[in-house]
Amino acid sequence: MNDNKRRRKSSRVVIAFAAGPPAAAAATTMLFLLLGLAFEDDGEVLPLILGALFVGLLVLGYFVSMILGIPGYLLFRRMGWLARRHCFLLGAAIGILCGACFALTGLGRADGPDSQAWNIILASVFIAIVLAGVMGLVFALVIRPRRLNIDEVASTFD
Repeated sequence: MNDNKRRRKSSRVVIAFAAGPPAAAAATTMLFLLLGLAFEDDGEVLPLILGALFVGLLVLGYFVSMILGIPGYLLFRRMGWLARRHCFLLGAAIGILCGACFALTGLGRADGPDSQAWNIILASVFIAIVLAGVMGLVFALVIRPRRLNIDEVASTFD
């Protein structure tokens, strides 16, 4: 019984690490799609930019999950910090680091005469906040699902 319970918990962790980056990348891409449509950006270039943003954030999310997420989860598990808030914080840390890496890649060419470094920084902060929120929610809801306390259920029928 204990082995079966451990296997179910580890499968939820694998699902959280597999579903976190695509969910965060999709949410960020959708928000940028809405912003692009609201500001009536060029309709031909927008899908190409959004596709590149989605793929870039997806690859970056998986990379950061492997570098920070897996050791962070193992450390949290070792210390006994597997409450929902700890899982949220781990996912949020992965999202923040993805946004920071995105900012660094965008600022790599910020020395040109028509540099838009402030726009890149603001977009990266926005991306980091969205990624942190969505990844944190995915981690918190998948790794630690809310279960009914059997005593609370039984007391309602007494």
